[in-house]
Amino acid sequence: MKRNEVMALIATTILMFAVCLSASAKGKRNVERGMNKQEVIAILGEPKLTSFDMYGDKWEYAKYNNLFGDSKYITVFFDRNGKVVQ
Repeated sequence: MKRNEVMALIATTILMFAVCLSASAKGKRNVERGMNKQEVIAILGEPKLTSFDMYGDKWEYAKYNNLFGDSKYITVFFDRNGKVVQ
């Protein structure tokens, strides 16, 4: 009887964890062409590195996932009007 209770507790915990992960993933938005800088900051936060040239600005982000130990690098390009182009 004790073993069944432990297995039920483990299964419930795993199910709750999966539900929490899927709920947090639904709240995330993607950066899309035409967004302004404030919208990008609202989604990704402040950039790690910024640069500019005659075509516009370039913002670079480094996102780390401590749970899985991986990292993602994101680069967002803006035109001269401050709109996302890539």
